[in-house]
Amino acid sequence: MGLFDFLHASKAARDEKRAMREFVEEKRKVEQKCRAEEEAQRAEEARILREHEVPPAMVCPEYDLGPFPFGNKPYLCRTVVKYERETGQVFADERFYYGDADAVAAVKANVAKLEHMLTPAVTGVPSLPSLRTNFARIEAVDSVVTFPENRVTLSLHPLTKTGKNAKYPVEVFFNSYGKNDNGSHGTVSYLRDGSMGKAVIHYWRNHVYYGAYFKIIDGAIALNVLNYRATPNDDPVELYRA
Repeated sequence: MGLFDFLHASKAARDEKRAMREFVEEKRKVEQKCRAEEEAQRAEEARILREHEVPPAMVCPEYDLGPFPFGNKPYLCRTVVKYERETGQVFADERFYYGDADAVAAVKANVAKLEHMLTPAVTGVPSLPSLRTNFARIEAVDSVVTFPENRVTLSLHPLTKTGKNAKYPVEVFFNSYGKNDNGSHGTVSYLRDGSMGKAVIHYWRNHVYYGAYFKIIDGAIALNVLNYRATPNDDPVELYRA
């Protein structure tokens, strides 16, 4: 081996060792972060004495919903309050706003945009069935009534746990199921400008499952992953990945 070849091989070996050290260090940091998050979650759960539901009421969300599917007006609000174990002090509450006819129609249009990507042409899966959410089952809510199972709800997450502006301040959940649990449900997370930032839709057809995951790709919302399970207990099979 010549001197040049020797030096080149030595450099390659050093680069490989450095890359391995960086990989090990990055893995250690990720594992440490995961452990810290799990410990924080367990600590928070240990603090909860009980959950209490506030009587339902028509409430206007405390956030500017101008560019979002829900508007700046009152909606039926379901509030779940969590109490601190030792003192009884309220440390969190979750509010879910039930969509009226206008909100349901707006969410339907957004979901339709996503589902138009679930085709054999886009996914390359010739046998892919029609995956569509039946919004005719969803009940619009415009007064204080019982909470419907098939519904559209909004939840607000304007700030992160550290007080910073959240990337996805508005989250919309929808649920549409009929007999034999055939149907779909999903979540759409909206960016601060009101556009869709990510989404997931779960479909069930006679115990066959499809899971569609969407995210921003090249500046636009797009299908990222499509999974499939032939039975509820099967491991998911990836049919498509962007």
